[in-house]
Amino acid sequence: MAERQLLYTQIAASIRADIEAGKYGPGDRLPSEAELKRKFGNVSTHTIRQAFRELQEAGLTRAEHGRGVFVRAYQREVVAPAQGGGTSGDPTRLVEVTKMVAPPHIADLMPGEEQVVRRVANRNPQVKSYYPRRVLESLPELDEPFELAESDHELMTRTGVTIASETVDVIARMPTREEANALGLAAGTPVLEYLVALTDATGTVMVVREALLRGDANKLRIELR
Repeated sequence: MAERQLLYTQIAASIRADIEAGKYGPGDRLPSEAELKRKFGNVSTHTIRQAFRELQEAGLTRAEHGRGVFVRAYQREVVAPAQGGGTSGDPTRLVEVTKMVAPPHIADLMPGEEQVVRRVANRNPQVKSYYPRRVLESLPELDEPFELAESDHELMTRTGVTIASETVDVIARMPTREEANALGLAAGTPVLEYLVALTDATGTVMVVREALLRGDANKLRIELR
């Protein structure tokens, strides 16, 4: 088992070196299983497939049934950090509203806010916005399952709060199985997770927005002014 594992790892490393050297460029088809078996001393089909699997899990290749294995080409669309409130301006557009205990990663950003209102806007990308439940008294529209006409800054101003700063955290990671299925990701495809925290002058986070993007199709652009 150890010898077989070492062999397919060596084959994968050899193909990776060819890709990194430019012998195979984005979109190029890699040699077939039969060609690679001859090149590496008539190794087994299973060993070649293990090498291909290692390359795919590393995000370097993609397989097309009946066509072969290709070097992965990354074409990323530029996206900006998600806006909250009613950026669509369409009051008929539905969102999902849930009053809930703050998830751990939101509770970390909003200490002391055990209960939150989560609004999920099914845009592309899907945006989840979290607000302290206590602001519902001033902003009852947060509990309505429709897009809002005002931005988060404007909404907070109506509660007497001025947003003083925004912080953006971006995490590159591998998706969970559920996330991969929801986004239609092939094996080895990373995701970009980002959180935007809107903070008042006292350092209290009043709004958190989060979104999950395909790492192979998007790049995050943040403009500093």
